[in-house]
Amino acid sequence: MAITPSGNESPVRTLQYMLQTIAKADSRIPAPPLNGEFDERTLESVMTFQREHALPVTGIVEAETWNRIADRFFLALFEASRPRGANLYPHSNFIFAENEYNIYLYPIQAMLVVLSQLFSNLNQESINGILDHNTMENTRELQKVAGLEENGLFDRNVWEVLTRLYDTFVIRNSNAAPDSPLSLARPS
Repeated sequence: MAITPSGNESPVRTLQYMLQTIAKADSRIPAPPLNGEFDERTLESVMTFQREHALPVTGIVEAETWNRIADRFFLALFEASRPRGANLYPHSNFIFAENEYNIYLYPIQAMLVVLSQLFSNLNQESINGILDHNTMENTRELQKVAGLEENGLFDRNVWEVLTRLYDTFVIRNSNAAPDSPLSLARPS
């Protein structure tokens, strides 16, 4: 089924949504309104898409144009989305024991290495998979900031503090490294 200026609303609205998404990733494509009507702006968007993707410029959305738009839509969605997060903590009741080797400590220590470059009150961390003295001291610092019991044992609550700090200061603020290290402090 081809979509033409006399097409029905549902496929037209879907077409407009896909073209709007593509337009966010490709400035050559004008974004049509999301109104379910195959109007002049939708026609312009379709024809521009066809021209830019070496398709016959007819303004009619036949199977080949629809499939190419769908392909570009999914590519634009993929490019615009954040990478999927990984679940790196074993389970909610798990607590790492002092001097214990555990493979799950590697990503924790890697995050602490990065955060120790941003916060002066976190110790330089080594990535060895062991809940050693430095990791326990950094854990105590995170517990202190969060108002948790400062026992140095890494549990789910400390994981939440660590990942929120990492997400806030590293992932979301990756281009804004401070000139000098900050200090973690619990708000008074």
